[in-house]
Amino acid sequence: MITVRFKKDNLLEEVASFHTTQAFDACCPALEILAEELGMLFEVVKSVKEKTMLEWLQQLPEPYRTQAIDNAEPLRLLLTGYSGLSGWSSGVLPEAFVWSYTPEGNEYWKELHNTLLMEEGNV
Repeated sequence: MITVRFKKDNLLEEVASFHTTQAFDACCPALEILAEELGMLFEVVKSVKEKTMLEWLQQLPEPYRTQAIDNAEPLRLLLTGYSGLSGWSSGVLPEAFVWSYTPEGNEYWKELHNTLLMEEGNV
């Protein structure tokens, strides 16, 4: 996915998202002209491939990987839309299951989540 953003005075506005480079290439010149006319900076962000929740959870080290997958709601494991732009754990782990309903408990998952956020630089 390719996201186009306009920026002015530290305000960031997402303008469009493209699923293919062909679509982006077709629209890019017009978006550059529009940004110039509005006096805004033109920014292009290429995200990583969107993955399912299961694909992201499989990247956890053991024993967290097995525990998270076992605790996850089966239908949620198939959800996509997690691009990893802001750090995968901050988007996936809290949404995979209700932490307090697991044998490991809320504090266990909260500690892992905070550790992963620190490793990603999101804290």
